[in-house]
Amino acid sequence: ARSRAYRWGEDGIAGMSDAEQLLCLSLALWNGRDPLLNERLFGLINSQGNHGEDVKEEYFYLDATPSHAYLRMLYKYPQPAFPCEELIKQNARRGTQHPEYQLRDTGVFAEHRYFDALPRAPDQHDQAAGSRSASASRRTISRAGRDARRLNV
Repeated sequence: ARSRAYRWGEDGIAGMSDAEQLLCLSLALWNGRDPLLNERLFGLINSQGNHGEDVKEEYFYLDATPSHAYLRMLYKYPQPAFPCEELIKQNARRGTQHPEYQLRDTGVFAEHRYFDALPRAPDQHDQAAGSRSASASRRTISRAGRDARRLNV
């Protein structure tokens, strides 16, 4: 991790755990270009962002039940190296009257050069079918763009 030790299941990308936090699962990715394993959302601290603390990633919560027994999200991970320094520097240059400089503004998603990660918790169909994965999460990873790229999950 870039800033601190990894401690809890919910801390990671799409992190989830059982009620007692005995089993904690989250998504960790590496595109072979980043200096660190991508296990947590990248963000700016208050002094780095022109509008305060802010996460600089592309992710979307797609579905969930109120009990959180079922969860589904979409996380977009760039194929080029993640532009941490560019995001920090560009946001530091901007004043509060300017818009935030986002990941999409860096051009890392140009020509659809990214991976779509769709982690989800098991749903009622997995559990009813007695699936071996009924207590674990599922990950679906797809590559956008034309170039073949390797991703470590």
